[in-house]
Amino acid sequence: MYFRMTRMLFLILGLFLFISGEVVYAETDARTQADEQKIMNSLQNMKVDEARLYPQLPPRVMLNSKKGIALKQELVKFCGNLLEDLKSRRNVEFVAPEVRTDDFNDSQLQAYLKRCPRLKPYRSYYLPIYREEAEHWTQKEWEENTFPIICETDFRIYPMNIDVPTKIHYEARKQPKTYNHESFHLFFCSGWHGELNDTFWSDEMYLLSFNKCKRIAAVGMGKVYDYEKKKYTGDVGSVIKYRGQYYLVTLESYGTRKKTRRYDLDIRNFNLERCRYYKEESHADTSR
Repeated sequence: MYFRMTRMLFLILGLFLFISGEVVYAETDARTQADEQKIMNSLQNMKVDEARLYPQLPPRVMLNSKKGIALKQELVKFCGNLLEDLKSRRNVEFVAPEVRTDDFNDSQLQAYLKRCPRLKPYRSYYLPIYREEAEHWTQKEWEENTFPIICETDFRIYPMNIDVPTKIHYEARKQPKTYNHESFHLFFCSGWHGELNDTFWSDEMYLLSFNKCKRIAAVGMGKVYDYEKKKYTGDVGSVIKYRGQYYLVTLESYGTRKKTRRYDLDIRNFNLERCRYYKEESHADTSR
């Protein structure tokens, strides 16, 4: 009798944990889908922001040179094609996060972070004034001589399975390195703020190798959560895979002096390639 009751309790507990996990997953999945839908809904009337497109130029090549102008035209064409493909979902897929939670102690999130305790992608250290000798500091010296900033909410981990040649710019390196048939992860969180003072920072997406416990690169992602105001901004960020390459997507909006609503869509990768788009709508348009 005792064993039957014990077995029944374990079954009930297991069922409860399974249902709880399914509910959390459903909420996370719905949140991610809402972000994707917001991005898709914004695409109508979007235009390539040619004035803010800057192609990667070879050494000693000026933007206004014949070569520079040709590279600019190539980038404008690529960004236009990317926009049209995104509208029709052709050659484009949104990448779903393996983990998304507002709770830093979430068991799924910690399962990743505990694989590399020293990595700490949710914590960074910044110098108030840059000093050259800092390039040679140890981690302990960074912690002792700088001020820490930490992340507040919306922790996400995305898979990044590279199956075509992909160039990635390492932090503090001038030349990119090409990867193929390798697996990494992308780590995002929002609400960066000074741990010891009232300093606030924009969001970043980190490219991590949990196998080597190494942070490879980082890209800015706007600001999803405003820690100073303690609220979400309404801006969204996501990850897409386009023709085998991974891109980070940020959608921001704000009011203008003309009393319109401007939308800025930013799509970039870890090879410093970047497409920018924009549109403006009247309040009548945004209320629909």
